[in-house]
Amino acid sequence: MSISGVSEFHFVIRNGKWDIPAYYRSRNKYNYNICYHIADYDYGVPFTINQAYHFYKDKIVVLGFPDNLFKPEYAFSRLINELDKKENISITLGLFPASRPEKCDKVDFDEYNKITEIKIKSSDTKNLKYAWVIAAWKPKFSAFLNSFVTNKLATKSNTELTKMEYHMGDVIISAIESGMKVQGVIFSEGRFIDIGTPEDLSISNSFFN
Repeated sequence: MSISGVSEFHFVIRNGKWDIPAYYRSRNKYNYNICYHIADYDYGVPFTINQAYHFYKDKIVVLGFPDNLFKPEYAFSRLINELDKKENISITLGLFPASRPEKCDKVDFDEYNKITEIKIKSSDTKNLKYAWVIAAWKPKFSAFLNSFVTNKLATKSNTELTKMEYHMGDVIISAIESGMKVQGVIFSEGRFIDIGTPEDLSISNSFFN
C-alpha cells in the first residue's frame, strides 16, 4: 500500500489485540500515519471497515485483508490508476487466479472486465477462474457501505446479525444491483495465498521467494 502512495493506514482490531500496534509501532519512522480503531461489532467485515468511516469517507480507500499475501507488489497502484481513469467506476477489484473457491470470492466479468457476479466462498464456481483479493473505491461506495451497515443495525436484531455473518462480497453485490459500476483489474500472472490455516501459514515464508 505504501508503495502505491497510501499515506494513512487504519487498523480495526478487537479489544485486547494490542500485539498488532506493538508490532507496527516501529514503522513510525516511515512517511505515513497509522490509526487504530476498536471494533464495536463482530457481525462481519463490512461492520469492521465501517468503524473508521468518518475518517475515510471523503478519500480514496484501498482494502487488503491481514491473512492474505499476494503479489505483484504494485497491484494497489493498478487499482488506483483504474479508478482515476474511469469516472463512472466506483470500485476496482484486484482479480487473481484462484484454485480453492471455498476460501475466496470468485467473480464473473464481461469482455470489458466489468464485474457481473460474485460467488462468496462457494464450491459451485467451476467456470470462474479468478477471485477478488484486494479492492479500491471512491467515496460513493464508502457512503453505500455506511448505509448498508446502518440499515442492518437498524432493522436486524443482535441474534439475526450474529447468525448471519456479512461479507464484503455481500455489499459489493448489493452495490452492483443498485447500478454501481465495479471494474476488475486482472493479474493473470499474480499469486495469492490465505494464511489463515496452519498448512498455508507454513508456506508463507517462501511465498515471496
